[in-house]
Amino acid sequence: MELAWALAAAADDRLEGATRFDVYVALGAGDTATAIRDLTRLVAREHVELDAEVVAAVKAWWAANNQGGQHPPLDSRRV
Repeated sequence: MELAWALAAAADDRLEGATRFDVYVALGAGDTATAIRDLTRLVAREHVELDAEVVAAVKAWWAANNQGGQHPPLDSRRV
């Protein structure tokens, strides 16, 4: 759950319209898997910079949840 909210916070300024609605409905409903998948794809597509810890958590989540192999490419930075 914390990972989903960390991704939502990082991507907040890029979330618009239906995407914003869908992400926050998923989070509110406790569907963190959908939120993490959608947010990971968004941050990769939009080149949102993430803390190295969040990138590591996303990689671990994708590996643990067998999300079709490789996660989308992510940008990381140290804060």
